[in-house]
Amino acid sequence: MSEKNLVPPQININGTSRRELVQQQLDVLRTLRALQQAMVDAMPNGRDYQIRPSEAPAARAAWMDRIAIIYEMTQEIEKHAMAIQDGGP
Repeated sequence: MSEKNLVPPQININGTSRRELVQQQLDVLRTLRALQQAMVDAMPNGRDYQIRPSEAPAARAAWMDRIAIIYEMTQEIEKHAMAIQDGGP
């Protein structure tokens, strides 16, 4: 998805706790999942393209591409959260 990889933080006594860092990632994931659902709900529908029905497939395909981007980001954040949870002391 991105050329810049997410870098897990270094858990240390002076930094944010692992628990809080993981919770932050879970909050991001909850928001991304809500966004995915909102995008599915807003998917272009053929009934909204009655005057130009030939445009409906392209409209849906473009929307699906954007949903896929959000899905890929969700997958990336999930891996990042797991790396924070599982990594180091």
